Amino acid sequence: AGNINNLYEECRLILKCVPDAYFMVRVGLHPPKNFTEQHEEECFTYNDGKADSVRLSNETFSEIYPHLYSEASSVWREKAGDALMKFCDKIETAEFSDRIIGFFFAAGGTSEWYYLLNLEQGDRYGDFSKAFKREFSLYLKGKYKTDEELKKAWRDDAASLENPTIPPLNERYFVTMFDRNYECEDEVNADYLVSPITNGTNVGSFLDVDKYARVLDFYRAWHIATAKSQVYFAKLIKDRYHGQLLTGAFYGSYGCTDYFSSSTTGGVLEILDSDYMDFLAAPGVYVNRNPGGFTGQREMCDSFTLRGKTFVVEEDTRTHIEKRYFRSMFDYYDETDAINVLKRDFGRNLCENLPFWWYDHAVGGGRYKNEQIYQLFRRQGEILNIALSKKDRTKGNEIALIYDEESVHALSMRSTKEIVEYFNNYEVAKTGVPVDKYFHNDLANPEMPDYKLYVFFNTIVLSDREIEVIHRKLAKNHATALWIYASGAINFDKEKRLNGNNVSKLTGIQTKMLLEKHYTKYRVTNDEIFKRLSKRKIYGTNNRPINNNILAVIKNIETFACPLFVTEDKDARVVARFCENGFPAITLKETGSFKSYFLASKILNAEILREIARSAGCHIYTDSDDVLYAGKNFICIHASTDGEKKIKLPKSCSLYELYEKRYYSHDSSDAAFNMECGETLTFEIR
Repeated sequence: AGNINNLYEECRLILKCVPDAYFMVRVGLHPPKNFTEQHEEECFTYNDGKADSVRLSNETFSEIYPHLYSEASSVWREKAGDALMKFCDKIETAEFSDRIIGFFFAAGGTSEWYYLLNLEQGDRYGDFSKAFKREFSLYLKGKYKTDEELKKAWRDDAASLENPTIPPLNERYFVTMFDRNYECEDEVNADYLVSPITNGTNVGSFLDVDKYARVLDFYRAWHIATAKSQVYFAKLIKDRYHGQLLTGAFYGSYGCTDYFSSSTTGGVLEILDSDYMDFLAAPGVYVNRNPGGFTGQREMCDSFTLRGKTFVVEEDTRTHIEKRYFRSMFDYYDETDAINVLKRDFGRNLCENLPFWWYDHAVGGGRYKNEQIYQLFRRQGEILNIALSKKDRTKGNEIALIYDEESVHALSMRSTKEIVEYFNNYEVAKTGVPVDKYFHNDLANPEMPDYKLYVFFNTIVLSDREIEVIHRKLAKNHATALWIYASGAINFDKEKRLNGNNVSKLTGIQTKMLLEKHYTKYRVTNDEIFKRLSKRKIYGTNNRPINNNILAVIKNIETFACPLFVTEDKDARVVARFCENGFPAITLKETGSFKSYFLASKILNAEILREIARSAGCHIYTDSDDVLYAGKNFICIHASTDGEKKIKLPKSCSLYELYEKRYYSHDSSDAAFNMECGETLTFEIR
């Protein structure tokens, strides 16, 4: 009743100030505490049979629960669904009910659907709840159909669809323990290659999928179970309101998250391919937001658009008014800092055509209560009206970044973060060229646009059919492909599932797999491709200052690969070599159907992508390493250093700064101007 009254009060106040306002209602789906006492079998359970207590909280709620309800629980879904329908009964009688345009579902940790208990905790592991076991069985039945097919896939004669094994802790060694043990290794006096540490269930940082495929299926089922719950609640709303109201939730984070325990990464396509969810949302990552940096995004937003859905950015941008902890964390100390980062984050959404909302955590507001910020928001509203009036809102980008859901659960946590998160959080906006982001599954969709350059990040687990689809898309316009680290290394259609030959089949470049631990810093050669880069600078490592890494996984530490995939193709050009051993770090080959670059390091630096993009014929807006976002109608630049900035445009035009309301250039394909570090300029292209 208290929450209902708060909702009524807030809506009335908003309508008083903004008479034409509409509301998206964020509705919590936590059960009452006695549900977890009465239905312990529907709660997260460790191997010792215990379901631990947990504190559930968000901005307006904080309670200690005796147990944590399972997001895979069909019993919880049913009872929460009944409560949701009763909630709808109540608010339909409110005087503002005609202003409600949809529901945003909240559950799990901080309303973001992640589990607050860890799947691996000391010598305990989960989940042994009846709720999850049911979902695990349903997942396997949908994928394998029969016990015989399951036994074949798992290479386990005891495998059962009805009673699948919950993988023990030792089989999860690859997730974090492999990298952790290597970090602890004393190599100061060791001048030799180190063999991979293993407990028999891993191949370096990979799960040994030849023997323990059930671990991959376990994690897939774990994530998809949460996705199915979101779809369940969305269907209730769609059915009740005949599809007229919007539905959304937090899900799908590829950044600032636990790729294994959280349950909120691996089921995005399950949600997007349903008929019931309209959008997913997430805040940007909480690293590198400082002036001169940028707020990395966690979602493959163009996959959403391709399916008629959308990704909404929750802009919880902090300001100088924030509590002292966050002022220090992000270096926002005065109005100038706040205004510039608010312009920067708005500029990204403007250029990339992303819906968003500003989010103030404090009840009654706090971080945006400033007259200069209010004036900024008013102007941004005017700018949005300009953007919405444009007839052409397509982006027209020339680079597609490609990712995979399944591969997340076959590779160690640290390796995935190095491959995916480092580039997305520290490099992507500094390349000087805008990009789109997809799952590889979209390459089979005839509606997906064609690109000049495709960058394949964690596309590690691929079937023969999926490889054919990728090759067909690349061959369509003789595109360029850049493959990162172990692309295509795992193929369940092969007898030897993890194999260097699998990489060869995908990339078109002959490759072998080396099992030792190799450091992966490299230098470029004198090849024409990298003629603009220093031949002495070291790449393949974390070159940016690492600010506020709250998950402490990507750090300024030595990056290594184990195993290492090394090209040995006499028909390919080596354009970069590893510093430590001289092995090829970047190899280039013309396959006949497409141009293929293979990067054997996990880390992709902005300068490297920029030059490969240039060689692929992509337009480069700037070489300055400043933060830049660009679309057909707008450009936003956020300075990472003091000094002159130069922008090269695809055609002659005029740049009109939208906040200052003045021109910076007239009828020219080039523009130059001075900026201070942390300053933001946003141009309409006229």
